[in-house]
Amino acid sequence: MKSTETVAVRKLDLLSRRDETTTEGAAVELPINIYVNSKLAATLFATPTSQSELAIGYLVGEGILRAYSGIQTVSCSEETTTVHVRTKPGTRVRIRAARVVRVLTSACGSSEDFHRLLDRIEKPLVRADQQVSASEVTRMMRVFNEHSEKFREIGGFQYAAAFFEGQMNAFFEDVGMDNAVAKALGGVMKAGLDSSRTVLVISGRLSGAEVIKAARVGVPIILSMREPTYSGVRLAQKTGVTLCCSVRGPRMNIYSGFDRIIVDP
Repeated sequence: MKSTETVAVRKLDLLSRRDETTTEGAAVELPINIYVNSKLAATLFATPTSQSELAIGYLVGEGILRAYSGIQTVSCSEETTTVHVRTKPGTRVRIRAARVVRVLTSACGSSEDFHRLLDRIEKPLVRADQQVSASEVTRMMRVFNEHSEKFREIGGFQYAAAFFEGQMNAFFEDVGMDNAVAKALGGVMKAGLDSSRTVLVISGRLSGAEVIKAARVGVPIILSMREPTYSGVRLAQKTGVTLCCSVRGPRMNIYSGFDRIIVDP
């Protein structure tokens, strides 16, 4: 299915006194239904591309499935917005527990409730010993920006990419940052890459939702052009994920896992 649709737009410029009607692309958002063993696990409003990667990344990232190895088959059609996932016999599926956490995350009533929730989430610990030089961080962000530049003619998209051993292996777009991250992580697992040697690069702000997904997949380093939220920093510290944010040229801020980013000699 298409990620954009053409729409009419009237453009006004009061300085040049321009008034014209033209067309441009708009990002598409549709409900994607994810079924696990014929039971509805989630409906995500997402860009209807890379639906199998979205489902895989969502299920493992949300803790509904503990690992990609528990999945037997993933089937979907680019003509529909439904993904069917079949798990291997004996695989534990935690649909109800994940729904409770998601509802509380979006609707808790106070900062104390929110911080208690962060502590209640089952947190994996990423112990990967991968290190990346600061110049390599700059290079990966430059490659990421160059690749996404052609998509930026159309506003409304967020981007996420997976770099394996320094090379960009997967690049995904979506109207939602959370969905773009799920697609990238799903791509890592689907390709059979070693997540402990993978760097996740994203275009948007880093919150706890993106950090916990990466931690559950085992990705040790996340890079972003934007700043993190407090929940992102706190969960990164608790899960052992390195957050390297505000990466702009030679400048970057590291909020957790300092030792994984090394200064070039």
